[in-house]
Amino acid sequence: MLSLKVYETVKTDVAYVQDKTVSQIQAKDRILEYLKHKPSITNQKAQELCGFNKNQTYYILHQMCKDGILQPDGVGRGTKYKSVK
Repeated sequence: MLSLKVYETVKTDVAYVQDKTVSQIQAKDRILEYLKHKPSITNQKAQELCGFNKNQTYYILHQMCKDGILQPDGVGRGTKYKSVK
């Protein structure tokens, strides 16, 4: 049996992980919605849409590329991401 303090800590951590996962899913949805209307998206624009910092946004965009959802075009700061569809 867990003490109240341990339970509260665990419950908070689980809620944080769930919220983080939901935020990442929402970010992917926002990026895909943007790409329905525009040919490509930059890391900077994705940051504005999602409210994430540069590294968080890079992680999301990179995961979407690994999953075959996006295709990077260019390298470094000038990289634009296009929908594979």
